[in-house]
Amino acid sequence: MMISNLSLADNVLVVVPDVCSIFYLKNLDLSGNRISAVFSGSFCVNLRTLEYLHLSNNVITTIETRAFRNLQSLKYLDLSGNRLKQLPVHWIYPWIQELHLERNNFTDLNSISLINIKELKNIYLDENPMPLLTARSFHLLPGHLRIHLRNMRIEDKCAQCTCENDDNDDEKNADEDYDNKNDDNDSDTFE
Repeated sequence: MMISNLSLADNVLVVVPDVCSIFYLKNLDLSGNRISAVFSGSFCVNLRTLEYLHLSNNVITTIETRAFRNLQSLKYLDLSGNRLKQLPVHWIYPWIQELHLERNNFTDLNSISLINIKELKNIYLDENPMPLLTARSFHLLPGHLRIHLRNMRIEDKCAQCTCENDDNDDEKNADEDYDNKNDDNDSDTFE
């Protein structure tokens, strides 16, 4: 069978379906199902032409190290809206260029294991419970990688310096003095 796009989105699939009989598949959408794990044998060698894989909005908690090994043309992988907390070392293959991990349960960059990512250009991490990231978290990542973060606070502490907010306090006091003067003027205006 020769189909290039297949959508099985918004069904009740609990495992990755066997689509090995479909040759030349380029786009597979499995989003909105009930898949909980992606195992090493989930994708067969016949899917080596697959470029786009959508696994968003499932209930995935586990991805095995070799889960995407046979997908040698895979450029786009969407795992957003799942329940992932950690990914195994060497789980990602160097040919993936765009990775979506929004709305999962990652607490830091180390739990994602972003090593051996030669081609990865964009990674989306919005809305993960990463309340605090350190600058050190980014040191091992390649310079060409663009990380998309929203609603994150990044902490940059260094051992040799202490950061005091004396300047900010002076500015705050000056702003309060200005506001108080304006309040006095406003009350005079509205007699």
